[in-house]
Amino acid sequence: MDKKKMFNFIKQGFIRVNSEIDARYKPNYIGGDKINNKIGNFIIRLIQEDKDDYIFICASTYDGSKEIIRGADIIRIDGMTIERMEVSTIIDSEECIL
Repeated sequence: MDKKKMFNFIKQGFIRVNSEIDARYKPNYIGGDKINNKIGNFIIRLIQEDKDDYIFICASTYDGSKEIIRGADIIRIDGMTIERMEVSTIIDSEECIL
């Protein structure tokens, strides 16, 4: 998801602390290696703005482990895909001015 869409979702309160997201992440395996993207379910604990994206500090709903998720890796917000949320909320990312 691009930064303008993310900005709109955050501004309008669709993405906030305690929102549940499904996102791609790289889990730790034995030996601390981070390989292969997995999809997990997380609760947002903190939102930070980065130069090119938003950073979300999240807790796994499975075991509570902390993960850092980039906005581009989010697949669903509170069970809705990004595309479906755009249509249902009628957000146009080109109208947003950063």
